[in-house]
Amino acid sequence: MRVIGEIRYSRDHLWVRVDEDGFATIGISDYLQELLGEISAFSLPDEGEELVKDENFSIIETPEGRLELVAPISGEVSEVNEELLESPELANEEPYNEGWSQSLTSCLPWKNTKSTCRKNLKRKKH
Repeated sequence: MRVIGEIRYSRDHLWVRVDEDGFATIGISDYLQELLGEISAFSLPDEGEELVKDENFSIIETPEGRLELVAPISGEVSEVNEELLESPELANEEPYNEGWSQSLTSCLPWKNTKSTCRKNLKRKKH
């Protein structure tokens, strides 16, 4: 992942921000929302669902088609942005603020600290 300030970016143009308590928030980058154009709908995981790094977890719909999103980290979904489901244009208008998609309660299933979340955010070496 590429790091700019407090935000880490996946190769698929998703962003992850880890707060002081180790909770991670995920959203799409400004670049991706511009590339997609008008976003008409989001399909997001349910609260309590486990995200697995590098597996599909969400779908974005645009007038041109659908895009499956790949999880940049693993963890349990603690909160879903209900406003985004009702107003998907928030991802176009404010991708780093009101346009976030979900928060994770833990980045690693066995420990919920900022340092372990950050370790999980590191890109796998091939």
